[in-house]
Amino acid sequence: MADRKRPRSVGWPRTLPADQEQLHRLLNHLPDGVLLLDPGGRVLFANPAAERLFGYTPATMIGNVLGFPVVEGGTEIEIPRTGGGLRTAEIRAVRLQWAEEELFLASLRDVSERKQAEEKVLSLGRQLLEAYETIHSRVGKELHDTVGQPLIGLKLALHHFQELKEQEPDIGLGEIGELVDGMINSVRDLTHSLRPAVSNGWSLKESLENHFHRLESKEGLTVRFQDGFSKFPLPRLIETVAFRIVQEGLDNIARYAGVEEAEVSISARDDDKLVIRIQDRGKGFEPEEAQREGGIGLRAMRERAELAQGSLSVDSAPGGGTRITAVLPLK
Repeated sequence: MADRKRPRSVGWPRTLPADQEQLHRLLNHLPDGVLLLDPGGRVLFANPAAERLFGYTPATMIGNVLGFPVVEGGTEIEIPRTGGGLRTAEIRAVRLQWAEEELFLASLRDVSERKQAEEKVLSLGRQLLEAYETIHSRVGKELHDTVGQPLIGLKLALHHFQELKEQEPDIGLGEIGELVDGMINSVRDLTHSLRPAVSNGWSLKESLENHFHRLESKEGLTVRFQDGFSKFPLPRLIETVAFRIVQEGLDNIARYAGVEEAEVSISARDDDKLVIRIQDRGKGFEPEEAQREGGIGLRAMRERAELAQGSLSVDSAPGGGTRITAVLPLK
């Protein structure tokens, strides 16, 4: 098969067999960018999609040197365009031998619009999470003002009627008072669960310790707490998400684990990530089975972590206790 010479100016090194003209045309019509580069990053061939991605006019990219190294494998890069601005691209490169030369063949796919869409989704998720906490705060305040205060007033009024016991010993005011006390406590608990996780000027650590105290007095669950984060400034949203994850995790332990003690540790890793671990040595369960059955608590914790651009994992087995690990970004 005869070879036909092609000059370096078009980018093909040395020779191009005549029957590869079809391949040349196919590369020029690909929607993804294709580059052929020497080890120094100098462009030997660029199809039109690659030229558009880098902002070059047709047939002007050959001979230029890329501003970043090309290595084997795949990665994501930011491409500064010649006319200004940045584009995000996935690049995959392989090393090959061509006419006794070692070259790189790279394919590039423009993912800028996809990345922008992902950022919009994450932004909307953060807004949703903030709106969710705002609604909780308002509902909690309304319950306190419209239900809690009247119930306290009712209890005070009943105290004034204690003197009626002398005339009607069987009036049963004591039982009514106990009932009202129970209603007040229920409203307080509901208000506590709905109000902002970190409020009244409290730090995350103070809010957590207050919650641990309430759990111990109400549910008999003692929490051993390890603090490895309080010296680091935390975004308010991350504080809120962290509190809610710990709150939900401990509530599940109190309900289902059958233990009197749980462990919580929170640490800041390199000023970059907040790591939360919630652990018990209780009954345990099958995480996949709980997910299939629509476990609301686990789903709520995972969704909170993901909306904050973090992650949450569950390690549990029947009889083997449970460990929940959440990793939240600090930046």
